[in-house]
Amino acid sequence: MTLSVSDYYAELVAAGAIAPDPAQSAAVAKLFALEERLAEEPRARKSSALGWMFGNRQKQAPPKGLYIYGKVGRGKTMLMDLFFEASAVPRKRRVHFHEFMAEVHERIHDFRQKAKNAEAGNGEDAVARTGAAIAAEARLLCFDEFHVTDIADAMILGRLFAQLFDHGTVVVATSNVAPDELYKDGLNRALFLPFIGMLHERMDVVRLDARTGQVSVCAKRAAGWACLLAPDERTALETEISRLQGESAKLKREMIARGLPLPSGMQAPSRAEHSSEIIIKLPSEAELDRMREFAEKVLRRFRGMVQELRRELNKKD
Repeated sequence: MTLSVSDYYAELVAAGAIAPDPAQSAAVAKLFALEERLAEEPRARKSSALGWMFGNRQKQAPPKGLYIYGKVGRGKTMLMDLFFEASAVPRKRRVHFHEFMAEVHERIHDFRQKAKNAEAGNGEDAVARTGAAIAAEARLLCFDEFHVTDIADAMILGRLFAQLFDHGTVVVATSNVAPDELYKDGLNRALFLPFIGMLHERMDVVRLDARTGQVSVCAKRAAGWACLLAPDERTALETEISRLQGESAKLKREMIARGLPLPSGMQAPSRAEHSSEIIIKLPSEAELDRMREFAEKVLRRFRGMVQELRRELNKKD
């Protein structure tokens, strides 16, 4: 018997692996409803095929996706784990959003190069072609840590996602910020606002409210902030940092092997900046917010380094 996202979540609660959490339960209910809609689609297509034969040619609209947001440590990654595992969609893909956008820029570059060489679609929109190609590969596209800070990303997301949605791809994303806060204070943000409207139109927005009594704290040290993280937050942060360290080291080795200079500002954050210690007290909400902001700052520095290395390599291709 195939387990649903609700079954997986209930098992974790029953086993004592996680504490009951009303906000998480509400998000699971939304994920389960989407899971059911996606499972119904193959049957609906068969029904619509029969309807077409008998004169009913109305096309079924794809289900809305989900945009789940909340502060660091609220279990967004865990919920995505459960949903993706439970989903029976054959063409499904899960990817970190920043990795996805690096791939998108590479594909756009390839389409433009082919257009220059008259190999494909000279004059056609490379962004639209990229979106259509990705949609052909994934019926369900799941993004971890949806966040927009780069103007190069911000200026193409509207056209890219229009293709994904128009081709029937269902998007599920987790983020630390609400859709309306994406690319906040970014350059030419007015041009980005229609994309936010598109997210509201094509996705249901679910907020994971803050959980009380979470044991995490930041303290000021001589060398900067030292964050004392709760176990689940510490594990998630360390895992992501290790992954990004490995990827940046690989990209640096490739640049050195090709005789390319490393971009400026490529010094990785030191281990001391994201060390963890024994929890000694419950934090105030202000302290907890500072801890989360610091954790995000560390991750952004690593991701920025990886993104810059990728772009430098692309320039030389």
